[in-house]
Amino acid sequence: MKFAKRLLMVSGAVMLAGMVGVILTPKAAHAIIATLVQVANDNAHPVPTTATEALNSFDANGFCQFIPSDVSHNDFCFVDPIYTVPSGKIAVVEHASGRCILEAGTGLREARLRIGPNTGLDARPTQFSFLVPGPSVQFLSQNSIVNFGQSTKTYVAAGAGIDFEMFATADQLTSFDSCEVDISGNLVSQ
Repeated sequence: MKFAKRLLMVSGAVMLAGMVGVILTPKAAHAIIATLVQVANDNAHPVPTTATEALNSFDANGFCQFIPSDVSHNDFCFVDPIYTVPSGKIAVVEHASGRCILEAGTGLREARLRIGPNTGLDARPTQFSFLVPGPSVQFLSQNSIVNFGQSTKTYVAAGAGIDFEMFATADQLTSFDSCEVDISGNLVSQ
């Protein structure tokens, strides 16, 4: 019985001393634990990681055709909206890009992102990013292709719609004349 009592007292004293040591020297405790737990992060045993922003990223794409409208010209197409910011979030648009197929010899005079409710073409005063289109390139002898893209850092409030609008240098005549567009970025909490 005395032996068991002594063994219990000694083991209790050792545990108490260990806890005091951990409390007084946490760096030493972390070093001891780190030597016990080792992670091999090499080509043979990669450790998967995910950037925090990747968990909150968004990528939206859209398509539009240059079609006749009630304003008697056919030089624009728009994706309305390409993305609507979820409630409780702020969208940080970091990149916008696109590609348009147009009538031969024509190009884009402007491509732009706009925010806010749809109140009609050119009716919204809030315009937050202009994209400078690149030169047109001949495509299938009947058409031109224009590629464009721009990095940006633009903030859009929750609930707002983001529109993508393209304006050609001349009227477009066929349903083949169209644009594919894309925006991407991250969402942050309000």
